Amino acid sequence: MAYVQLFVSESNYAHGTKLQFDIERIRLLRYRHPVIAKLEAPSVMTVPRKHLAISANVMGAARVGAGPYRLVASLIDEGGTRRTTASAQLAATM
Repeated sequence: MAYVQLFVSESNYAHGTKLQFDIERIRLLRYRHPVIAKLEAPSVMTVPRKHLAISANVMGAARVGAGPYRLVASLIDEGGTRRTTASAQLAATM
């Protein structure tokens, strides 16, 4: 199992009720290489364009540190022509 999510409804408990969750034998994952967990980009962009408005959620970059890992994104039109390209070093601060 890689993911657990707990939902607790406040309406089922009186004010001041204390809930305790005991989770045993848990092992946290450490990535050997950065992993892109989420990538967001607008569905429409106008050209010409100096910047690409892209947001990336990267996991595992802090452990790897600076290295050969880069995120490269290109805006390609319907004819297959590359209109612009952006590149960024993957880092824990992305």
